[in-house]
Amino acid sequence: MTATASGVFRRTAIERADQRVSWGRTDQAFFGSGACHVLAWTCRDFYPDQEIALAALYLGDFDHPLHVYARWGTWAFDASGWNPESEVLQVNSDFEGLPVREVETITTDLRHFCESTSTDSHVSTGQIRPNAPAAT
Repeated sequence: MTATASGVFRRTAIERADQRVSWGRTDQAFFGSGACHVLAWTCRDFYPDQEIALAALYLGDFDHPLHVYARWGTWAFDASGWNPESEVLQVNSDFEGLPVREVETITTDLRHFCESTSTDSHVSTGQIRPNAPAAT
């Protein structure tokens, strides 16, 4: 699979306003933009015997990361699958028209990362509605 910019899957206004609408997107769209951090943590946790790190991509002057992905050596894993990290950086930079400012290695757990980078500062992790119940 070819590296695809996360912005291709950016949520619409209605998808940002209604979690259930956002959850209804395709898996690639959901994990490509909006839940990329969840996919990255899952990848790392799935391969505990590998030295997989987590990376946050910052472009331009933005305070919050544009994208989060798993990193293994020179490879990056996101909703586009495994691609050379340089390609993931390039497609995102090209799509947004902004230079890569920083790629930060994430050292916190998922909860702290979400709390420290949330662009929805009025919503805490305890306030997020659960997804649809599992079928029995």
